[in-house]
Amino acid sequence: MIAAKCAECGHVHKVKDGNEGRKFNCRQCKATVKIPSPSASGGGGEAFEEEAACQTPGT
Repeated sequence: MIAAKCAECGHVHKVKDGNEGRKFNCRQCKATVKIPSPSASGGGGEAFEEEAACQTPGT
């Protein structure tokens, strides 16, 4: 499943894999939501945490 967040209202929709790049209307506010690639929707968080752990305060 891919998490697609509406930029207008912030509602998170769960979308089946294989729909990357497609668009749909948000169920809450009817704005157009683009389905991101799986790496853009959830895979980047681990890399960000690792990068933050490598930085030491005060240097």
